[in-house]
Parts: sequence; structure tokens; C-alpha cells
Amino acid sequence: MASLDRTAYPRIGTRLNDKELEAGYTLSEPEDRFIRCQSRGDTGHLSLAIVLKTRQQVGYFPSLADVPDQICVHLAKGLGVPDHTPLVDEVRRPATLHRYRTAVRTQLGSRPYFDGGEEIVIASVRHSAETMSDPADLINAAVEALVKAHVELPAFSTLDRLVGHLRQEVHETLYQRITGALSHEQGRILDALLDVPKGDRLNGFSRLKQTPGPPTLKHVREWTERLAEFDGILDPRPFLKGPAGAFKQKPTVLNFLPT
Repeated sequence: MASLDRTAYPRIGTRLNDKELEAGYTLSEPEDRFIRCQSRGDTGHLSLAIVLKTRQQVGYFPSLADVPDQICVHLAKGLGVPDHTPLVDEVRRPATLHRYRTAVRTQLGSRPYFDGGEEIVIASVRHSAETMSDPADLINAAVEALVKAHVELPAFSTLDRLVGHLRQEVHETLYQRITGALSHEQGRILDALLDVPKGDRLNGFSRLKQTPGPPTLKHVREWTERLAEFDGILDPRPFLKGPAGAFKQKPTVLNFLPT
């Protein structure tokens, strides 16, 4: 499971300053007209305003109960309604909330995730996973694809599960394709990386996975020598066919190390 904090999956800020509130949650005149046309009363106006502005900011419809008070108060002032105006009850009036969300989709020219969103994620992740491994990076690619297509984001857990499944599927295919093309001698060389040389504490594979350290001149020189050593193990270019050959620079064995 990827960490939410390491991804670009948007969340509502819980401590926004005045400038952030003004930029993200101030209603324009057309938006004010839209709200007054599509809802009634203070509760309806404020609830629809929250639905509209949070959808614009995070790309999905959060629960009204999860929206911070400072956002509600800011929008209430913009609408000229009391600060503590109650919001639409999501349990007792689900039809009203559904109507508001449908109106906002029409206003923004967007569509719900169930309307083709999964297919967009599948296509994006299958392509991206050919050249990247970090689950957070793959989730970011999926989020970007959905936003470009004007499709609402699903729950993070939904995205995380789907991306994890696709990542494993694509990498398994890559593994089978690359290992299937190895000669007996090449396979022997790679297997030998798991052996710990006499008098050493690490095997070759563990050494490959070590980080280069701080960017000092000494470490840069050491890492240059190590890269030359790594490149001498196997030339991966013959195995890079199809989308996996999209690397812009000369690949090394480091490109294929697991994270």
C-alpha cells in the first residue's frame, strides 16, 4: 500500500491562511448565480457552494462533514448567510446531495469515476509501470490522467488497490519477458550476485541497492566507479524492447532494481 502523504492525491487543507482561502474558496459572480439558481434557502446555498468549491479544489466530492469549519465560514460570508448555517443532512437527504453533485458535474463539464474512470487508470498505469516502479509515482500518473480527462477521483484506497494490482501484473510480465531472453551464461552471472564473497558482508545484489550517499566530491567519484562496475555486469539494452525501451538515457542494471 502506498503512503497517501507521498502521492499527489489531493486533500482538503485543514489550516488554510487567508490568501489560500481567498484563492481557492471565493465564489465568482457566475458561481454565485449558479448556486442561487440550483438551490434554495441558506442551507441549500451554503451546501451547494461547499460541494462546488471542494470539487474544484480536490477533484472529488468529500463528505460535507469532513470540510473544515474555516472553509464553511468563508463561503458563508461570501454568500451573506450566517456563519453557523446547518448543512444538508447527507443521511436524511441523499437525493438533495445527489442533485447538487449532478448539477456541479454539468457546471464543470466533468463525469463520475464509474463513467470510464477505471479504464483511464488501467491504461495510464499499464503504460507508466513499464518504466517506473514506485507505487506513489504510479498513483500520481493515474491522478494526472483522471484530472486531464475531467473525471472525478475515486477514494484513495480504491486507487491504491487498483494501481497495486496493475503494477504487479505489468512487472511480472516484464520479468518473464526479460528472464526468458537471458542466456544460460547471463543467468549464471545474475545468480552470482546473490553470493556473498569471502571476507565480505554483502552480496553483489545488496551492494547494487545501496544509495550513493551525500553529494560530496568523494562520493561522486566513488559512485562513478561503481556505475562503471555495474554497467560491466550485463548490458540491459538488448532486453529493452517495446514500451520498456523508452529510457532517454543509457540504461543500467540500476534501472531494474526493486524499490
